[in-house]
Amino acid sequence: MLNVLLFVIGMLLVYFHDISHHEKWISNYYKNGDAVAAALQEPLSEKDKSLEALASVQYVINNDTVSPAKGSIPIYLKKDSSLPQLSYGSQLIFNKPLQPIKNSGNPGSFDYQGYCAFQDIYH
Repeated sequence: MLNVLLFVIGMLLVYFHDISHHEKWISNYYKNGDAVAAALQEPLSEKDKSLEALASVQYVINNDTVSPAKGSIPIYLKKDSSLPQLSYGSQLIFNKPLQPIKNSGNPGSFDYQGYCAFQDIYH
């Protein structure tokens, strides 16, 4: 009986820890064309042609409606000399469509979608 109880408690902890089951998860509010307000969770890291950082979603803006939302998304910015200095905690508002994370499609390759899901990143 104790094993069953511990198993059920473990299942419930996993379920409630997953951001996709939270009522304010970004996918419950976001539609293509909506603006997203997010704050950078880390400093920008430089890639060959872009800058990348993980951001925490705070709001989804649809016309005049602002809905609080939760979730993490990686943000990629094109390298540009006119780009303001962004650092940890910088606030961004953008209306580019969010793309769901997908695997490469090669059987037996690294499961990037699953890896990101374990980190509560779905877009």
